[in-house]
Amino acid sequence: MPKLDGLELRRKVQNDAELSLKCIPYVYFTAAVNQQAVIDAYSTSAQGFFVKPVSFD
Repeated sequence: MPKLDGLELRRKVQNDAELSLKCIPYVYFTAAVNQQAVIDAYSTSAQGFFVKPVSFD
């Protein structure tokens, strides 16, 4: 997403009083394959973490 990554979006949703009361699923799709990305995603209560391919092959 331009100008906002998934973790920032999740934090904005969690910090919004009205949105935080809703059951919005959070699934993290990323090309980053590292342990810290997984930790960051699940620390924000992600329901899933998926690595997307970096090429069309």
